Parts: sequence; C-alpha cells; structure tokens
Amino acid sequence: MIKEVYKLINRKTSLYLRISIVIFIFSIFLLVTIILEGTDQYFKFSEQFLENKNTHVIQVTLKKYDNKFRGLVLADEKEIKELLRNNLKNIKFDIIKHYQIPFGTVDETGYVYFINGLSENGKVLLGLDDDFQKNGIGYTLHTSKEGIKTLNIPVITVNNGNMHSSNIFKVSLFVRRIDAKKCFLKIFDPTPQQATDLYVNEQTFRNIQKKMFNISDYSSKTLGDDSKFQGVSNIYIYVYDITKVEKVASILERYGYQTRYILKAFDNFGSTFSSIIFSNFITVFIVFIFSIFNLLFAFYLFLRLQQKDMGILFHYGFSTREIYDIYSYSINRIFIKVMLLTFVYIGVAGIIFLSKNRLVTLLLIELIFTLLLFSINIFVRRIILCNFVKKSPIELINAGKAFK
Repeated sequence: MIKEVYKLINRKTSLYLRISIVIFIFSIFLLVTIILEGTDQYFKFSEQFLENKNTHVIQVTLKKYDNKFRGLVLADEKEIKELLRNNLKNIKFDIIKHYQIPFGTVDETGYVYFINGLSENGKVLLGLDDDFQKNGIGYTLHTSKEGIKTLNIPVITVNNGNMHSSNIFKVSLFVRRIDAKKCFLKIFDPTPQQATDLYVNEQTFRNIQKKMFNISDYSSKTLGDDSKFQGVSNIYIYVYDITKVEKVASILERYGYQTRYILKAFDNFGSTFSSIIFSNFITVFIVFIFSIFNLLFAFYLFLRLQQKDMGILFHYGFSTREIYDIYSYSINRIFIKVMLLTFVYIGVAGIIFLSKNRLVTLLLIELIFTLLLFSINIFVRRIILCNFVKKSPIELINAGKAFK
C-alpha cells in the first residue's frame, strides 16, 4: 500500500525539487572532480618535490674571497659544517665532495672518459643502492659502456706551473651503468659530456691521482700540503629536512658561497600550488554548500505542498507513522539514486584523474560522500518531514489550501 501511495506522490514531485536535485548532483560531481584532480596533483607534487631526493641537494660551486670568486678547496668542507651547525640547530645533513680530472682518458677502444671522484655518501648523488665505497668500480650514464675497462692515464710532471706528460699507466675499472633518472648530477649539469663522465669513490680517485702525479708518499700530510690535492670541483650538501633547504642555501650565500638547488628554480612554487588548489576547492565548496541549502529548501517546499495530501491520508485512516514511512520511502529513493550516481562518478573520475593511490583515495572519498548524503537524508526525514507529519489533519489540510 505504501509503495502505491508513493507512486502517486512521485508523480506530484515538483519541478523545482527535480531541478534542485539535478543542481545538487552537478555540484557533487564538480566537487569530486576538484578533489580528485587536486589529490592527484598533490601526489605528483609530493613525489617530484617533497619525496624526491634531488630537491634535498644543494650544489656549492664557488666561494667569494676578497670580492672575487675562487674555486673550492678541501678546507671549505670544514667551514661549511661549522657555518651550518652554528646557524641552524638540530640540522641533519651530509656533505659530498666532487673531484674531477680536468682532461679525458681513453680506454682500449678509444672511448674517452672524464674521471670524477665522489666522497662518502656519493651514492646519493648517483642514485645507487649498493655500496659505493668499493674500490675499482666506475659508474657511467652511458647506455652501453659496461664491463671491465682499461684506462690509459698520463703520468703528469709539473715544471714551473706547466704540466707535461711522456708516460702513461693503465688502470682497470669495472664500469657499471647507472639510471639517468636517479642521477642528481645530471640535473645540475645536463651537458653532453655527462655520457662520458665516469664516477668513482674518493679512495679510487686518490689512488689514480697518486700514480698520475707519481706520488709515493700518499699520506694525509701530503694531501694537506700539496695544492694538487686541495682542489674540489663542487661540494654537494644533502639536507634531510626539505623545509630547511632554502635556509641552508641562504646561510651559505650570506658567507660568500655560490649555490644551486632545485627548489631555487621553483621559488614559492609550493605555496602557489597550494593557493590554487585551495581557492578552487573553496569556490566549489561554496557552490556545494549553496546547493545543499537549496536542496533542503526544495524538500521543504515539496513537503509543504504535500500538506493537503497528508491531511487526506490522515482522513482515510493512515497513522502518523504510516504517513511518515510513505514520504520517508519517497525521500530515501531519491537519495539512493543520488548516491548511486555519485559512486559511479567517483569511480570513473578516479580512473581518469588519479594516477596512483587510487583505491585508498576513492574509498575515502566514497566514505565522505556517503556520510554526507546520509546526514542530509536524516535531516530531511527527521527534521523537515517530522515537523509536517506531527501536525493535526485539519491543520495540514488548511495549511495546504493556504499554501496553494
């Protein structure tokens, strides 16, 4: 009997209520789209910036000294450590020194390599997971150069500041290819020469230098006194807390060091990105809230228009509970349809807009909108509908006539 009465009521559903439902559904779709697109952009932003290790790296290239820039030396490592520890509390960082032999060396096939040395934790810059401290291993970005390579390296003699070479020595290295996408050094120096760069650990690099300059006494004292071993091409600082990268860079620049880092190219990018997402969300959310109030008002007008019919149902012997069930059934049917459309749209939009973490994100959004629609449904039935069905039959009939 209730379903039959419901069919009669459904035919009398006002056009305003139908339009309000359509607007409400549209606002849900719009809000879901903004949420999904914003979530996907956040995931990408987090992966490319917050979680990407290259955004934690600062490259130090030169030092300003007496109003002139000079190259880096070993002593700069100690100075940088002291600067950071004195100016920033609880700062956690690693310093990686980068050395380079300024001329190329050839292997047995005639292929030219430029030998680079990296100090401890150099594997962070190369994107390696294995032990970089193993001697006799070289890493290259070249796509095909792998295996044992024998390099011909000149023996250097220095006379009056001029370098000469009449002999060579051979060094065998096991060359391994590294993933260009994980190599941070390519980001800082994206030149064609990168394909010929060969990276070794500091001990291997120093051993090559020792033979190259024919140094027999290779002690720490020798390193400290000989200018040939003092030069450093670059110093890289890996800052564990990404929020302190700019602070670290600003301190170094204040004391004359020239720096380069990825976040510097995207100054205020994070705040701009957040502002755009936030403003879009707020705009759509306001529209969504307006559509909710509009929907509630539409249900109110619909039920107010039904007062005469409610009074007639009372006259035919329907109880307050039965009349409530009749209109509650009608309202539930509307919300079930809205909920099903919302679920389908969230699933389709999730496939379109989300590139990762789809399942967890979609389940969370489904849960949020389920609770939201359920809450609106409860409010319409328990508050608006109950206020009407609690009235007396005479009051309902008279109110219905007056409203019309």
